[in-house]
Amino acid sequence: MARILVVEDEMIIAQDIKKMLENHDYHVIGIAVSGKNAIKLAKESCPDLILMDIHLKGDQDGIDTVLAIHEFMDVPVIYLTAFYDNMLIERAMKTHSYGYIIKPFKEVEIYYLINMALFKHGMEKKLKISNEKYYNLFEQSNDAVFIYTIEGTILDINKKACNLLGYQKNELYQMNISQLHSEEDSWVLKYSFHTMRRAGAVRFETQLKRKNGSLIDVEISARFFDERKQNIQGIVRDITERKQVEANIRNLNMILEDKVRERTKRLQEANQSLQKFSLVIEHSPVIVIIIDRNSVVEYVNPKYINVTGYSSKEVIGKKISLLNASNKHEKIYADLWNKILKGEEWHGDLCDQSKNKNIIWLHTSISPIIDDDFEITHFVLISEDVTEKRNIDEKIKKYMEEMEQFNKSMVDREMRIIELKTDVNDLLRELGKPIKYKKIWNGENMFPLKKNKGRKAEHN
Repeated sequence: MARILVVEDEMIIAQDIKKMLENHDYHVIGIAVSGKNAIKLAKESCPDLILMDIHLKGDQDGIDTVLAIHEFMDVPVIYLTAFYDNMLIERAMKTHSYGYIIKPFKEVEIYYLINMALFKHGMEKKLKISNEKYYNLFEQSNDAVFIYTIEGTILDINKKACNLLGYQKNELYQMNISQLHSEEDSWVLKYSFHTMRRAGAVRFETQLKRKNGSLIDVEISARFFDERKQNIQGIVRDITERKQVEANIRNLNMILEDKVRERTKRLQEANQSLQKFSLVIEHSPVIVIIIDRNSVVEYVNPKYINVTGYSSKEVIGKKISLLNASNKHEKIYADLWNKILKGEEWHGDLCDQSKNKNIIWLHTSISPIIDDDFEITHFVLISEDVTEKRNIDEKIKKYMEEMEQFNKSMVDREMRIIELKTDVNDLLRELGKPIKYKKIWNGENMFPLKKNKGRKAEHN
């Protein structure tokens, strides 16, 4: 229900108007008979519409009263007048009234005019709110916004656009949009107009000229602003920083590609060296084993397979047997692990067992593998099969022992012969016979036992 203030200095007419309005379900919030009284009631009751008599008693007529009311509130006004005065009506229309009606008037006329005024004011209010929202978005946008015609005439710009290009608004209003584009990019603007005519919108990158002559990289999103496709809205975004980032990324990509190529080359060279090294290990005449810190095998070369009889599948992932301490060699293995875990090398002979249970002796060197953090990750064992050599050494040792025993027995035999010769000579001497055996070597007289024995016989 609309709330209406009636301003009429003729009380009878005012009451008739009130009754007429109430018959159509309008709510009359009051009747004012003067401009001063109307201003007071308007402030107190905030009406939805005012029926204002132009001719009021006193110094303030209806038109002046409306001007005073509009200073503090936006309310639609319909003027009432007893006679038509062209100059007066023209003056009243300047107050943005929603019409006038000449007294006396019919009920249907006032009803129609009030409804039209309320509807029009409501629509204008919505439009005003919408315009305010648009204006706030327009002015407070983080991007520069241009409104221009298809011919390039600039109709409106926001503050961001002025700051971006260094112009004042009044300067830009005197310019054509083409004047802001560099000569090299003039074709871009023509292409954008052509694309918009076909697609209705376009997005492109270009450079705009600032007032100081410098160029700035921008991205423009443009679309037609009206159905007749005469006006264009262009949203301009400064992409200088993005372009710089893209340039930096391109430079970094080029540097990265160079490093990748260099790294690839080094990897290829390293791979070739590794392949050569792998071939050397694969065809090495010595055993090569790689284990982790827990003695678990990660690699064995073919020589290990040939010597032990085990396949690589049977040993990889398992603890290597020749580094597992037995009761007999517990101290050797304890010293071995203590040394290599300190990062030192170990050299010595280790005993292993082949798949067919034969004993194998391996002369082994164990070296730690250290990573970039100076942590021991693995150990490499290089072993030479010395089983045959040890067997030969054992045979030689046994032969030498036997020879030593034989030599000793021969010496004992010679000693016995010498003793016998000495006894025979002593006996012949006692018998006065010539000595049968001459000294074989000068040491024969160095046997005190035999001499004592001769003296004993002589004494007897």
